[in-house]
Amino acid sequence: ELARRADAVIYIGGLSGREEGEYFPVLGGGDRMRLELVPRQERFIADIAAANKRCAVVLMGGSAVCMNSWIGSVPAVVMAWYPGMQGGTAIGDLLFGSCEPSGRLPITIPKSTGQLPVLDTKTSEVTYDCWHDYTYFEHNMIEPEFPFGFGLGYTTFAYSGLSIAVTGEGASRTVRISFALKNTGGRAGEETAQVYAASTNPDSAWRAARKLKGFKKVSLTPGEERKVTMEIPVRDCAFYNAEKKAWELDPSPYAFYAGSSSRDLPLDGTVILI
Repeated sequence: ELARRADAVIYIGGLSGREEGEYFPVLGGGDRMRLELVPRQERFIADIAAANKRCAVVLMGGSAVCMNSWIGSVPAVVMAWYPGMQGGTAIGDLLFGSCEPSGRLPITIPKSTGQLPVLDTKTSEVTYDCWHDYTYFEHNMIEPEFPFGFGLGYTTFAYSGLSIAVTGEGASRTVRISFALKNTGGRAGEETAQVYAASTNPDSAWRAARKLKGFKKVSLTPGEERKVTMEIPVRDCAFYNAEKKAWELDPSPYAFYAGSSSRDLPLDGTVILI
């Protein structure tokens, strides 16, 4: 009833030391077997959202939270992590618009626990292969809830005009990636532009996924456009050949992508590195 009468609702929930962290016999914690919130929290969010459509969910926690069962019923979610003593002030500034949200996800958030490999806490040996986080989702063609690098604010950005050039000599060679970034919204904001790379024809399937090679946070006023340039050392694109015990580059062209997350990469181009 309180939620129904309110102009808007802010629900603050998430995880505590009982759900995650170092395990203690009395306090609990330890590894999470499920990435969803506890059922009572999921029911509470659903009940509040049904009573008031203007509902923002603020989540505390130190790891991913799966939201698939309720995220479709709320218009806003803030992943606050564990923000500390001044966290309430910071969250208030974000929700009331006096500060622009500019954080970007350092992890991938799945739709459900079932999208991830099984966590066996009893076994003494396990093999997870070489795919982790966003490369795991990319390699297995799984659509996450939120991809690595994702984040929204109160404005929007557009990418255009990608150019790629290899500069320098020998071990100091770099790949220079340039593109235009424009604030297409009505407020000042910060965008974390990201560059990913992958060999277009690797000689091994386990090197097929593109990987983050550089990022840069750019502040822009409404309507402002700026050229963004990143210098990526060519050696950062090499792979380790276990048989030869040496770092190598593929002879095939490398594709470079630029955008706002591992799944939102509107710009791409190729270049040969050897």
